[in-house]
Amino acid sequence: MVGDDVKVSVVEIKGRHVRLGIDAPQAMAIHRQEVFEKIQQANLAAAAANAQDLDQVAALLGAGRGNPPTDTEVR
Repeated sequence: MVGDDVKVSVVEIKGRHVRLGIDAPQAMAIHRQEVFEKIQQANLAAAAANAQDLDQVAALLGAGRGNPPTDTEVR
């Protein structure tokens, strides 16, 4: 058991390979370490937006920075 609601069990052993089974709540994300690290790196890169990035997005949307689009511009 890992915590109160995660159960890890050995499903199969074949030579040098071990298959694990993980029983966890559906809302809980379960990832291998290398996948988890790549997700973290992608999240950090996405969160690293700077003012220039925001200005470019605003220009693409047709709104200047600090000037939200009007109702007619949104439609």
